[in-house]
Amino acid sequence: MSDQLTIKCPHCGSILRVPNQPGIEKAVIVCSNCKEKSKFTDCQKVTVKPKVSHDADETQYGSNQYGANSDRTITPDDLKHSTPPAIGRLVVVRTGAELKLKLGNNTIGRQATTSTASIQVPDVTGKRQMSRQHAIIDVNRMPDGTTRHTLRNWNNQNKTLVGGEEVIEGDRIVLISGQIIRMGDIELRFEVDDDEATSTK
Repeated sequence: MSDQLTIKCPHCGSILRVPNQPGIEKAVIVCSNCKEKSKFTDCQKVTVKPKVSHDADETQYGSNQYGANSDRTITPDDLKHSTPPAIGRLVVVRTGAELKLKLGNNTIGRQATTSTASIQVPDVTGKRQMSRQHAIIDVNRMPDGTTRHTLRNWNNQNKTLVGGEEVIEGDRIVLISGQIIRMGDIELRFEVDDDEATSTK
C-alpha cells in the first residue's frame, strides 16, 4: 500500500497528496492552494501513471466526463507542469484600478478601516453607497478546466446590478468577461484574459 494518495481539490483543481492512513475516507482535507475545506470522499482520486517509452506517446486519461469520485490517470509530467487556475479581476471603471480575484470566496466591499472585505474598493465617488461587505464572488475551477465566477449578494444596503439587472436575494449570477457590475454607485468591470476560459454552465 502506498504511503500517500493523490487527489484533486474539487474547488480549484489543485493536485494534492495526503497520507494513506486508516480513516482517511472520513477526513476533511484543506487545500494548500485555495484553502477551501472538502470531504475526502468529495475529492477526485488521481492515479499517477508511470512514464512510458517514446514509442508509446499516448496516455490514457479515461472518460472526459469524470465525476467527483471517479479516478483519472495522469502522468508525472502533468503534476510537474500544471499551471495555476485562471482567476480574473475587477476593474474600477472610473479610475482603471485593477483588483485581482483569488480562488474561493472573494468578499467585495467599500474600502474602510472597519471593512472585513477581502477585496476593498476605493470609494471613488465619496458617497459611501457601496456597503463595506457588499457582494461575494465565488471563483471555482471546474472539472473541465474552465473557471467559473459566480456573484451573490452579501450585506449590501444598496442595490447590486450585473449588466443592468438587479441581483436579488438568492440569485447566483455566473459572470461573463466584460460585464459591468454596479455596487451602490460604483461601477466595476469584470475581466478575464482571452486565454482564461470562463464556464457559463
